[in-house]
Amino acid sequence: MEGLGGGDAKLLAAAGAWLGWQPLPFVVLIASAGTLAVVLLSRSKRRDIAFGPGLALAFALVWLAFLST
Repeated sequence: MEGLGGGDAKLLAAAGAWLGWQPLPFVVLIASAGTLAVVLLSRSKRRDIAFGPGLALAFALVWLAFLST
């Protein structure tokens, strides 16, 4: 499977409903950077990496950052 799956879109929709649409680019940027770091640091040759855990972690980090402001 290539690209974003249906679960990724649903997770982004939920994050947008929770945070609003303005912080979503930050969520995607943080998730992409984190997932890319996992891919680059991974020693396995597995090509399929789930993006959902990165999105969930990025959403949590952005949500915590907005709570502290």
